Amino acid sequence: MARRLCRNCRAPLEEEQETCPACHTHNPIPKPWYVPLVGGAIVALLAWLLIDFGDVARVLGLD
Repeated sequence: MARRLCRNCRAPLEEEQETCPACHTHNPIPKPWYVPLVGGAIVALLAWLLIDFGDVARVLGLD
């Protein structure tokens, strides 16, 4: 298991520990860079599958 260090006092933290036991500083667990990218791709795919673009064009008068 990889250990992290506290941002404030450099005490070792366990892998899933967010609060330092020594100084009680909040140390959020960093998210991988691809998490927002995958979330955006899922939202875009769902919008593409669920939106009827013909109706949107008709409402906007682009027909």
